[in-house]
Amino acid sequence: MPLPIWCSATIWPRPSTAVADPALPAMHVDHFRAYPITRSIDVRMAVAAIQQAELFPGLSSLQRSNVGTIISELGTNILKYADSGRILLRAIRCGQHQGIEVLAIDDGPGIA
Repeated sequence: MPLPIWCSATIWPRPSTAVADPALPAMHVDHFRAYPITRSIDVRMAVAAIQQAELFPGLSSLQRSNVGTIISELGTNILKYADSGRILLRAIRCGQHQGIEVLAIDDGPGIA
């Protein structure tokens, strides 16, 4: 069965204010990859990496293409609006569900 694709944007609370919700199942990160984004070639390299079957073995070629599009859009936005940042890809499990989390973290000034 192919893995579902999860795409999320996460706002991290300060550690002193973070509260675990006992009603939510624990999320386990199986492995992750980080791709620094400072030039357009970095975006292309991150997109190419998702096409490697050994990186996330449960993905179909269509799912790899979809994740590649997500990475391309997020990476392009990092370069357009923040100049630099990183894309994180994580293979995650939550209960019986498995998927990929795509996080875009930028070094931009934020919304004024």
